[in-house]
Amino acid sequence: ALAVAPPLVWGGYAFLRDDEFEPYRGRSLWIRVSICSLVYAALWGAYAYLPGLALNLQQLEIFHVLVLVPPLLAVGAFAALYTLDLEFTDGLVHVGFYVLVTAVLALIAGLHLLGTPPPPP
Repeated sequence: ALAVAPPLVWGGYAFLRDDEFEPYRGRSLWIRVSICSLVYAALWGAYAYLPGLALNLQQLEIFHVLVLVPPLLAVGAFAALYTLDLEFTDGLVHVGFYVLVTAVLALIAGLHLLGTPPPPP
């Protein structure tokens, strides 16, 4: 999650930034991208550990995900809003793009995003 975050955050910013404002460049941009990347990676960590620690769940069901994911997406949107000066809805698109790409990569790698893997056949 942390390895792919900086290029995804930078690419999303380049696509979603407001053209009326001067874009961030250089050191300022990379500091902002780094902060946003750390927040996004921490959100994956929260998604992975929060159900087991705080909710005492062994396996996530779809209704758990429907309750757990929106607050995490909102935190990610606020991270994009405050670090990259995106609008809130653009921040939701930004974090959604990151989540979509990392979720697809996790599924390709064979990870199960809804809890424990099914038993082998």
